[in-house]
Amino acid sequence: MTPPRLLRSPLWRSLRAWIAALVAAAIVGCAQVRPPPRAPAPVPPEWRPLLVELRAFMASVGFKPTPNFETVATDLESYAFCGHAPRYRLPWSYEDPIIVWQDSVSAEECRQAPPDMDVYYGATEALGEIATPVTASMIAAGLDRFIYLVVHEDCHDQFAFPQGIEEPLCELIAYRAMAAFSKDRFRWYAPERRAILDYAANQARLAYATIRYYDAIEQIYARRRPGRDGDAQALAERSPVFALAEKTLGLSAGAMNNVLLANYMTYSRHFPVLERIHEALGGDLARTIAFFKQVDAARPDPEAVFARLKIRHDDRVGQLRAYEQAILDTALKLLGRPLPPGPDEAKPAAASR
Repeated sequence: MTPPRLLRSPLWRSLRAWIAALVAAAIVGCAQVRPPPRAPAPVPPEWRPLLVELRAFMASVGFKPTPNFETVATDLESYAFCGHAPRYRLPWSYEDPIIVWQDSVSAEECRQAPPDMDVYYGATEALGEIATPVTASMIAAGLDRFIYLVVHEDCHDQFAFPQGIEEPLCELIAYRAMAAFSKDRFRWYAPERRAILDYAANQARLAYATIRYYDAIEQIYARRRPGRDGDAQALAERSPVFALAEKTLGLSAGAMNNVLLANYMTYSRHFPVLERIHEALGGDLARTIAFFKQVDAARPDPEAVFARLKIRHDDRVGQLRAYEQAILDTALKLLGRPLPPGPDEAKPAAASR
């Protein structure tokens, strides 16, 4: 999968720009870190016609043109990022201020963190809303990932939602667009079509798995006892959950921690309800895009939401949670009918073992 954008008020925009300037925005407003390893269908050497075809398809379902992928990066392989977060506090999302993002550091420098901090150093192939170029890693990632990246990053230029809504929405749109495009572009027996369909279906399922793992870790921290013994117990309890998450998400052993899980959760937390809204709209991609443009136009003023709920200006997580829910409430009100039942994603991952 690919987790979790800031509100588009001037204050939030300035913070977003600051994070982007730090290159740590490889998480903020971007496609998720690399998906499970596989043998991808190669991107054709003449990838530009494919990009034109994909852009034409997305225009047919309601996307406006974007400045992304108009150039090729000759001196940039990918975008690196480094994040630190407390070991015993699970961030709400990649926007949670308890995660400290660092710029221009090597992997070794990134790992020089204070005690009791989780550290993650990684890279992603493209960034949204910065006229991102085509990078070498984007081409090397394979046809399915290439198509996903183009749609996901272009999607971010279509809306002005908070990041916790826009990331899962762009995941949903990307997966459904990939499936539709592959059926138009490739014959039913083509390996390229199968690779794209498999990627879209698998990544959508991983959103639900991420929610279960996040819930399990959150419960572990909630019952943690203060002190050294309690810390040791929490680490012992979280270790097998992280190991399961690594196996499910295709990560290397020891990779999963609070930073990476919060990233994945940004893309996953609201995916189920957004998917159910899409199904309530008949599973129609163009209709879904048009609907969320209506939601975007009707979204409430964030400051009004914070004032009504008496959320302090220094409570960043409270603001994130409240405004994300306000957008969902707006969407459900505009939908005007009950959502279809969704799968049960409430059970913690650890409980299913």
